[in-house]
Amino acid sequence: MREADFRAWLNTQAYKPTTVNTWIGDARRVEKGEGDLDSAYDTDRCEPLLAKLAYSVRDREEGRENPSGIEIQRDKLYFNLASFRSAVRSYCRFRAAEVAGGNRGLTREAVFAEIEKFKAAGSIAAYLAGFENLGTPQTYWLLIDGERYPSKAIVHGALGFSRREQGYGGTECRRMLASLGFLVLNGDVYEELCATFLRRMAPFTSFRDEQGPYWGIERQYKNEIIAAVRGIADSSVSDAEAGRAILRKLAFGKQGLPVNYMAADTLAKAPEEIREPALAALGELARTDAPDDEAMLEAAQALEQVRAAGLKHFAIGNVLSIVASVRGSINPEAATWFKIEKLREAGRKLFDRELFTSPTVRPEDIAAYGQMLRAVFALLDHDRSWEPVDLFDVQGFLWVALCTPAEWKEEVVSDTEVPVDPAAMSVDGNASLLAADGPYWFVGASFGGNDDQTQRFLDEGIWQISEPSDRHREMVRQMKPGERIAIKAAFVQRDNLPFDNWGQMISVMRIKARGTITAASTDDGETIGVDWDKDTVPRDWYFYTYQATIWRVMPDKGNSKALIAFAFNDEPQDYDGFMKAWAEWKGWTEPTGMEVELSDLPWAPPTNLILYGPPGTGKTWTVMAEAVRLADGLERQDPLLRADSRTALKERYDELVRDSRIRFVTFHQSYAYEDFVEGLRPPTQGEGAFKLDVHPGVFRRIAEDAMVSQDQYVLVIDEINRANISKVFGELITLLEGDKRRGGANEVQLMLPYSGKSFRVPSNLHLLGTMNTADRSIALLDTALRRRFEFREVAPNPRLLPEKVGEVPLRRALEVMNQRIEYLVGREHRIGHAFFLNGGGENREAIDLTMRDKVIPLLQEYFFEDWGRVAAVLGEKIDFSGKTYRGGFLGCQMLEDPMGIGEPVRSWSLRLDPETGAPAFHEKAYDRLIGMLTAGDEQEDEA
Repeated sequence: MREADFRAWLNTQAYKPTTVNTWIGDARRVEKGEGDLDSAYDTDRCEPLLAKLAYSVRDREEGRENPSGIEIQRDKLYFNLASFRSAVRSYCRFRAAEVAGGNRGLTREAVFAEIEKFKAAGSIAAYLAGFENLGTPQTYWLLIDGERYPSKAIVHGALGFSRREQGYGGTECRRMLASLGFLVLNGDVYEELCATFLRRMAPFTSFRDEQGPYWGIERQYKNEIIAAVRGIADSSVSDAEAGRAILRKLAFGKQGLPVNYMAADTLAKAPEEIREPALAALGELARTDAPDDEAMLEAAQALEQVRAAGLKHFAIGNVLSIVASVRGSINPEAATWFKIEKLREAGRKLFDRELFTSPTVRPEDIAAYGQMLRAVFALLDHDRSWEPVDLFDVQGFLWVALCTPAEWKEEVVSDTEVPVDPAAMSVDGNASLLAADGPYWFVGASFGGNDDQTQRFLDEGIWQISEPSDRHREMVRQMKPGERIAIKAAFVQRDNLPFDNWGQMISVMRIKARGTITAASTDDGETIGVDWDKDTVPRDWYFYTYQATIWRVMPDKGNSKALIAFAFNDEPQDYDGFMKAWAEWKGWTEPTGMEVELSDLPWAPPTNLILYGPPGTGKTWTVMAEAVRLADGLERQDPLLRADSRTALKERYDELVRDSRIRFVTFHQSYAYEDFVEGLRPPTQGEGAFKLDVHPGVFRRIAEDAMVSQDQYVLVIDEINRANISKVFGELITLLEGDKRRGGANEVQLMLPYSGKSFRVPSNLHLLGTMNTADRSIALLDTALRRRFEFREVAPNPRLLPEKVGEVPLRRALEVMNQRIEYLVGREHRIGHAFFLNGGGENREAIDLTMRDKVIPLLQEYFFEDWGRVAAVLGEKIDFSGKTYRGGFLGCQMLEDPMGIGEPVRSWSLRLDPETGAPAFHEKAYDRLIGMLTAGDEQEDEA
């Protein structure tokens, strides 16, 4: 091994000194156990050596012996062999760069020596004084550890040239340095990108500032996702379950996530033999202690098997994006999220380097990706002193700086214009007091719902809110001088629209006035001072609207940016783009010329839904999936809602519960309006005369929170049929209808009886109820409730059970029992399949316990201790001649009247073992239940 040359090459790659020393040490150990690395490379590019050092997670789990000739402790085999492979691959890249040729005698040693001369000179001017006719560098700069050096002068000095005519041009010098592994920066492009970043993120001073546009737009949400991914990695679930949950977290639920949702969806729907190994590889990638480059390469090779199987959306870009995003979320100093096209663009523009040119993932691709990001990190840190935290800040910088004006939704300014972010401009073109990161305020101006105060506000130079809640007061106090504000009115419209709306109702928000806040609110949280713009012409904005009195909008999403540009910069709205997006979200289809009845239109939010069915049918899981779907706005076909995503779904459900966007209440016989809406209660603390305070109930609280939020809220009402509905909902039952909610065509507002407050139900609040039909028939429900809720049956589904478990015909047994129950007492009392899931039907012993402890007691309850009917459901004999009977599940004996007067009666019980006296079902009990016993098998003990 040519250790000095190898070390010099590693120093060109922007690796940390600890990494360089580790690879040198590991390469020495490999040579000690396996022989000279140069010989291995010259013979066959080290391929047999790398194959010999291969050691997978499965090898570790199976306890495979050390395959190499290197002495390694057994408990460190996996980690050390991965480290050795990483060192060997690095040495191979070093040798490959060396033989690339074309460096005209230039050596790394000479370049590093010339850099020392540059440092000793103290400045560029002093260093260039030693050359004749060599101008001040403009474009190309050699980049080492975040410091810039004049590339052409360094090459000339390293080659011993003192005059320009002796040497080479800047482009050739850049190419020569690149052939030795150095990165050469295009300084013009770099300065342009920095200027664009500062303009779009102004005011910006440091990546470590936890405020301002960069933090709010680029960094804060990433930190939240990183924390969530790490939490999944630290959990006790299997690697496949962890991989599934992490992939979901990186692809769905927010804008700006790195993983292509189509790739994630494709993998979630792939055949099990393809899906599970790939997901396990992602889980292992998040948990492994192997070197980052080896870990990512191994995971990428696993994902490439998905593409090899012919599945779409797994080209190199998506494979690398998934792998780097997972590893970066765990170790952001080694990798980060990225979109392949942006990284390719950065490589071409900044370093004239083509990245990811192969259709498959290669070790050199991962190495080049890491080198470029590390180099930019050092550049932003040393050259700009912007203090990046990790590679996520590099990704954020490149994304913001490389976005086209159309992608960033900003105006293109000419060379003669001052480059001010248009979002910070007032309508007359003068820079406003507005900070570029917002917020922007959209507020209502109607007191009591119909008393429009807009003109008064314009005349008095104020804005104020009538009868504010505590939440409203808090928001008013957040309004600061210099921030922009607009008065809006929200409604819905179907006719006379400026675009083809396919006959659908469209939400509208009219911008009636706009201005700049001049005075913050006093302590009352009701009034602010506003300098209203003169002669504002009202304009209507469609689709992305909000009915609440106060809407705080940040320019962190495409819709928000478009709204802000429309309201404050007079930009037009992209009707076609919004219509297409809304149609996809709502499930609308374009009319074909046929008249469509209103009743035929797709059902849309807000949702009032009751899931009903007998016990054990999976209502709990179904309501959890429905709640997550509504809160996150997911399609019904979303992979998260599949039965095999139960763990990931439960995690998301718990997150939404912690965020209070999903809340849960159980109705019971004594539950009342005062618990649900509002009532009077004595204060929990205090002295003096007795008094009662108004106490808001769960429904009022969630409605008020939803009223001032853009998010979707869900209230789950368990056992909704157990309470007196008319007493619990009272007059508010009318407000549940979609058209009578806030913003609806027939909006209704009521006065609450205890607080005297006006109350409306927002359209972003969904109600999900569950009811056990064994307790109460759906036919007995309050008629008003039945009119206002959709009812969806969650019926027993025996197909979810295996046909046989051992010798037990489980699926058929459930089918037969439910047929008999439906005949004897009705379909509402059937037995659910869920009793036999999650361990309740994994073997004969578990099935017996489920029957003994759950099913048979339920049958007793259904038939009011009429054991004859219980026996009929279980396939037992009802008529027998002897005094005792021992069937499949039950036993019975005849009891004589002790007074000798009456007829004998039957005493039923669970079948008992004659030796132990403990309950014990017959070995062929389930065959008897489904009627599959032969005549010989039917012979039982009778006396």
